[in-house]
Amino acid sequence: MPPERLEEVAALVSELPGVTHNYARQHAYNLWFTLTARSEGEIDEILAALRRRTGAEFHSLPALTVYKIRVFFGSPEETPATVAPVSAGPMPFSEADKQLVRALQEDIPLSPRPFDAVARELGLSPSVVVAKLRAWSEAGVIRRIAAVVRHHQMGYTANGMAVFVAPEDRIDEWGKRLAQLPQVSHCYRRPPLGDFPYNLFAMFHGQSGEEVRGLIARAAADLRAAEHNVLFSGKEFKKVSMRYFRES
Repeated sequence: MPPERLEEVAALVSELPGVTHNYARQHAYNLWFTLTARSEGEIDEILAALRRRTGAEFHSLPALTVYKIRVFFGSPEETPATVAPVSAGPMPFSEADKQLVRALQEDIPLSPRPFDAVARELGLSPSVVVAKLRAWSEAGVIRRIAAVVRHHQMGYTANGMAVFVAPEDRIDEWGKRLAQLPQVSHCYRRPPLGDFPYNLFAMFHGQSGEEVRGLIARAAADLRAAEHNVLFSGKEFKKVSMRYFRES
């Protein structure tokens, strides 16, 4: 985006219900957002509409492989490296399933038996709710149930998206090694663009920009990554959790 249009276009992007995260980043590609939709075709349609509305160009960089999507702040231990291929397709949900999803998208009550309240709300027994959650977890529909830490309030105010040009025959190895770093919260393989050749993305967190640069420099040296860059996050335009099966 031309700098003088960044706020204007960012506001239009943030209006989209499928956008959960929307940031300015310090790079020629200076507006980055996460867009969730039912299909790649729907994403293409949304981006095409944005192009028509703004006269700007937008690129889709879908996650081809997920190496990590969690972080352990201040942990001296290495975190396990996991490779999670993108799901092959959606599973069917009944209307009762959708109602349960809507209820679970809200904050879970602070209680020894938090799902009892969810069950009462839906007129179900707690055992039915827990059994459904267990089945969804085993099927990979639910990634995890956990507390969300506000990392800025913990002093981790700097974050930079490190991008690497990884050889095709070593990209999984590099992704797993980056995933082991406790300061990395997200690590993905994405398709490169013609003028943006990077195919491995890792989000580093630290207490200062200098610390983040140092972490990325050490990671690049360890990987012997000749081509890499870091895009520091600027203004946060939007950061929310995705709401599925929104009622009309």
